[in-house]
Amino acid sequence: MSMHMADIEDMGEFENNTPRPVDADSVARGSFDRLEEGQGAVQASRSARPAPQHAAQHATQHVVHHAAQEEGKPISKKVVATIVVGAVAAIAVAVFLFVRILSASRSSENTPIVEQTVVSSEEAISYRGYTYDLAKGKDAYYLEETRESGNGEKVNLGDLKGEPVSLVLYDGALIIPENLPDGKWDVTAYTIGSGWSSIMDQEGNVRAGDGKIEEARLDGSTLKLQIDGEAVDIPLVW
Repeated sequence: MSMHMADIEDMGEFENNTPRPVDADSVARGSFDRLEEGQGAVQASRSARPAPQHAAQHATQHVVHHAAQEEGKPISKKVVATIVVGAVAAIAVAVFLFVRILSASRSSENTPIVEQTVVSSEEAISYRGYTYDLAKGKDAYYLEETRESGNGEKVNLGDLKGEPVSLVLYDGALIIPENLPDGKWDVTAYTIGSGWSSIMDQEGNVRAGDGKIEEARLDGSTLKLQIDGEAVDIPLVW
C-alpha cells in the first residue's frame, strides 16, 4: 500500500515537471502574454481595401487612359482648314475696320471746320454735318437746312422778308443781307440752335436803311456792304 502511494506521488511530481504545450494563439502573436482589447496593430490586405476608394482609383485610371488616347488622336485636315479660314477671315475684318477708322480720322483732321465764309445767294454753306442754302418758295425766300447724313432731310428754318443778296457764316450764325420790297435793306441772322434775330449796333438799333445792297463781303468781324455805290460797315462783334 505504501509503495502504491509512493508511485502515485512520483507520478504527480512527474506531471508537474513535464513542460506544458504552448497555446497556438500565443505563438501566432509572438508573445506568451495575452493582448488586451485595442492593443496591437491591424494590417488590412489589398483585398480588404474599401470599395469606394478602389472604384474611384479605377475611374481615374480610365479617364487618364481615355485622355491619353484622345491626345494621341490626330486632328483631321478638315478641322484644321476650318480653323485657318476662320482665323484669316477674322484678321481681314480687323484690318479692314482699322483702315476705315484711320482713314476717317485723317480725313477729319485734314478738313478743318470753316467758321467764317461768304457765298452768293445761289450757293450753299456746309457746316458741322449740315448744308444751309437760300431757297425760293411760292411767296418768299427761306433758309433751308439739309442733313448731310442719313436720308438728307430738308428743314425750312424760316422765311425772309425780302430778297437775299448773300449768305454769310460767322461763328455759328448765318447772316443774310437782304433788299426789302419797299426799297429798303436790312440784315437778319439765324443763330444755329437758337433762332432768328436782327443785327444791331452798340446802341441797340437795328441795322437797316434806304437803298439797295449791291454787294456784301466779310472782312474779319466786319460785314462790308456796298449800298447804291456807298460802303457801309457793320461790325458783328463790338
